Amino acid sequence: VIGGRIIQNDSRKEEMSGAERYLLFTSVLTVTEATAGDGGEYVCHARNRAGSAEDKIGVHVLESGFIHLECADGNTTDAMLGTRHKIVCSMSAYPEQVELAWFKDGHRVDRSDSNFLIESHGLRLDILNV
Repeated sequence: VIGGRIIQNDSRKEEMSGAERYLLFTSVLTVTEATAGDGGEYVCHARNRAGSAEDKIGVHVLESGFIHLECADGNTTDAMLGTRHKIVCSMSAYPEQVELAWFKDGHRVDRSDSNFLIESHGLRLDILNV
């Protein structure tokens, strides 16, 4: 334990691959009650008589939640009269629990409206007859 907030748990397990025996090491670093100061580059370094290796990972500590939403066609799309038209958006968010709703001219699109189909967890709106 380092400073009471960073905990490293190591384990090792003997494995066999054909006639070869080797040890599988696992190391888990846990940061409890993360603060902005815990963000940065972390390096896992291993060494034995055959040499050494390391891998790095950057950690970004989010101080507050966020939502990023973007429609595939940008802010405007063209639809042909009398056809089916799909509007697709992508989203990333933290926390991941998000309620999605579509609105047209300030009014919420009702899922029971037979001219609309909302799919892909709310990220796709199909206008069935433009």
